[in-house]
Amino acid sequence: MNTFLEQVKDGSWKDGGWPQVFTDYSLSKLAVNAYTRLMWRILWEQHKIYITCCCPGWVKTAMTGWAGHTSPEEGADTAVWLALLPDPSISGKFFAEREIKISKFRSLYIPVDSP
Repeated sequence: MNTFLEQVKDGSWKDGGWPQVFTDYSLSKLAVNAYTRLMWRILWEQHKIYITCCCPGWVKTAMTGWAGHTSPEEGADTAVWLALLPDPSISGKFFAEREIKISKFRSLYIPVDSP
């Protein structure tokens, strides 16, 4: 995030491989993914607690102007599935539609291996 902020200040962020559409939203989601991996490291190593993050999809809510193609119930499916899945091997990962996903912005993706 520091690199992005530096590039915003000097005006070079558009050439840095950062998302060009919905930049603020996209970067906030990238930060959530990075923080999930960081917290996974800390929580798993110290307490054997696992943590994941997920995307509900384009849900029909006020945030999407009711234009989403997924119902709120369908959007909640992955989060509920993850909460009920007692499998620590999924920890630190990002999910959508019950599948592990990787950031769309591969040049910005920094993988963190499982312990």
